[in-house]
Order: sequence, then structure tokens, then C-alpha cells
Amino acid sequence: MIENSGKQYMRFKYTLSGMFDAIRIMTIQQQMIEQDEKKNKLEFFIKKYGMLLTLEDVAEVFKFKTIGAVRKAHARGVLPVNLYRFPNKTGFYAKVEDISESIEKMEMSKPVQTSPKNR
Repeated sequence: MIENSGKQYMRFKYTLSGMFDAIRIMTIQQQMIEQDEKKNKLEFFIKKYGMLLTLEDVAEVFKFKTIGAVRKAHARGVLPVNLYRFPNKTGFYAKVEDISESIEKMEMSKPVQTSPKNR
């Protein structure tokens, strides 16, 4: 009787070990997929805008109606990316990596729930 329960325990142990290995593999695969998606987004933005985005580009990406709205958001500190100025060059610019990262963070955050009254 005791010998039989020992065999059952060993089968359970190996089954459990296999399940943990499968979970570990699935987690690694999911991380690889997420890294590929992040890389694809960055490549998309680089192809479309280059390494630096102008205020016009930032307005387009974040759906601001005007460049003035981008400037105002930046002044208030609510623009989701940093803007940079270069010496002897007019205007502000955003790094493509910052834009891609900001979009990535939006996708990882939970969507805003609206109450039935507001619909």
C-alpha cells in the first residue's frame, strides 16, 4: 500500500514538474512575442518619421488637433514624451524611442471604464 502511494507521488511530482516547465516555456515565448511587437512598433515609427519627430509628427501620433495643443500639453507637463531642443535649430523634437515606449505603456495600462451615464 505504501509502495503504491510512493509511485503515485512520483508520477504526480513528474507531472507537476512538466507543467511548470510548460508554463516556463510559455512565459518565455510570450516575452519573445512582446519583444518582437515592441521592435516592430519602433521600426514602424522609424520608417514613417525617422529618428526624431517634429511637433507636427507628435501631434499626429498622439491625435492632438494642433501643434499649439502639443505645446500646451508640454508646458503643463502632461505630454507623455519629453521634447528636446537643439542648439542653433528652431523647434522642439521628440525621440522616436520615447514615442514607441509611450505607446507601449498605453497598451499595457488598463482601459478607462466609463459609467453608463456618460455614454
